[in-house]
Amino acid sequence: VGRGAAGIIVLPDPDVTAAWEDLRSKTGSPTDEYADPSPAALRIAGLFVTKPAFVRALFAGQLGVPPGMELVGDETTKGFELTGVTLSLHAAITDVSMPAWNVLGLVRGTDPVARDEYVVVSAHLDSTTPRKPGEVYNGADDDASGCAGVMEVARAVAARPLRRSVIFALFTGEEAAIAGSRHFVSRCPVPLEKIVADVDMDMIGRTDEASQADRAHYALDSDRITPELSRFVREVNERTVRWPLKYENESGNSDNLAFDFKGIPGVSFYSGHHPDVNKPTDDPEKLDYDKAEKIARLAYEVTA
Repeated sequence: VGRGAAGIIVLPDPDVTAAWEDLRSKTGSPTDEYADPSPAALRIAGLFVTKPAFVRALFAGQLGVPPGMELVGDETTKGFELTGVTLSLHAAITDVSMPAWNVLGLVRGTDPVARDEYVVVSAHLDSTTPRKPGEVYNGADDDASGCAGVMEVARAVAARPLRRSVIFALFTGEEAAIAGSRHFVSRCPVPLEKIVADVDMDMIGRTDEASQADRAHYALDSDRITPELSRFVREVNERTVRWPLKYENESGNSDNLAFDFKGIPGVSFYSGHHPDVNKPTDDPEKLDYDKAEKIARLAYEVTA
């Protein structure tokens, strides 16, 4: 992996390489980008996926991978310099500006001191853009289930406000590199340092193949910033909902990452990568509504 000012070049795994033509059709489709010109805007480097032959040419004449870099999985994100290599990438891009909105709500806390701190309870409004004429992406799990969860938590908190203030956020553009949540942390309507945590629901209504036996759900990234949050989620779950939880999954990064980048701890409740994720087959009749209710209840308990 080579990293520069323009972005990151990634060598795909065999599954992606085998579907190269499909990948090309996806990259040829319109994409959404966060276009805030402000210097304070949270930006994410561009991602370039290339064939192995290109990488072999890129590494030609190098001494090889530096000692200790023969790594796999997430560890391959650690970078190193290529000696004497200059790489230029050129692309023809037509920009079309369009507005998009986050939907926010606020319930003020009851404690005269703690009310100046905020917990964000979030999900995302968008689904994947259809790739063929006539396709419909209902996005029932990803992420209508999470949006419904946020609304139910909001209903409960509005009926009985908590000590801290709670911001309820339905973000736009999660599928466009978390554009909406990046905008929120870049132009936060409250002092960013007063946000103590993000409780994100990115899919709460399904179960991945590895968890069918007990319908376990993922609670991700809760220990990336503060291990205390991970322990807190475990403790809350054990004394309330008692739903089987898993705390590791490579593909479960969502709007909680925008808070992560700013040093704010967060947990993302995530179904796992089931076969209907980002496909037109993600339909409401496939949801596990009992599970969705339990995970939304857990999100409330963690917030409270």
